[in-house]
Amino acid sequence: MAATNAGNGNGNGNGNGTGTDPTTTNEPVIATVEEAAEPTPVAVEPEEIVIEDPTPADVPVEAPVAQPTAGPRVEPVVYPTGPQVVYVTAPEPPRNRGNRGLGSLLALAATLIYAGILAIVFALIWTAATGEPSLAFLASPTFYIPVVFFALAMVLLVLIVNRGGWWAYVIGSVLVALAVYFGSAGMLLLLNNIILQTPEGAAALFQQALLNPLIIASALVAREVAIWSGIVISRRGRKVTARNRDARTVFEREQSERHAQHGA
Repeated sequence: MAATNAGNGNGNGNGNGTGTDPTTTNEPVIATVEEAAEPTPVAVEPEEIVIEDPTPADVPVEAPVAQPTAGPRVEPVVYPTGPQVVYVTAPEPPRNRGNRGLGSLLALAATLIYAGILAIVFALIWTAATGEPSLAFLASPTFYIPVVFFALAMVLLVLIVNRGGWWAYVIGSVLVALAVYFGSAGMLLLLNNIILQTPEGAAALFQQALLNPLIIASALVAREVAIWSGIVISRRGRKVTARNRDARTVFEREQSERHAQHGA
């Protein structure tokens, strides 16, 4: 053991300084430059390289998003350039207003006037026939039937004439009077069971009804009231006609200006 330690010590000393190995011969050891420069191969064990995942374990990792597959290629549609046609809704002309609505209301108002005048006329005829004034006719259908026929005939006349002039109501008043005259006579005969009479008896009753002074008076009063109420209704019709004409004139002027602007 002492010799080994001494050898190690001398070896270290020779490596650091000069000396020779005492255990060997005194002959100098000559080493070539190539042998001294040749390194001794050393076996190096490969180290295992561990790359730490920077992503924490508790953070969920997002799944990769699937990329959409490319569909069929759509070629852009190229429309030919040129003038385009634009359809514009043309303004509608103003509608002509009628006189049927208010005219019918005026006809019903004329019916009330007719009933009042007819009551006075019936009272005079009744007084002249009996010698005593009485209003018993107000409970008889002889008074109300002419009023109903006048209302129906007058409203029908307004619906037909509409915005017509006064001359149309003058002619129509004759038709109203005939409707009241024959309509009242026929209705009164139906209420008196004329259908149960013989043809000769029915004709006699019908002639007697036509000569009844109350029925004749009903027709005459109906004509007069129809004339005067028709004049009032025709005046309103003229105003409506003038308004329609003015509205049409304004519309045509606006259309002309619009066409002139487009033309410019």
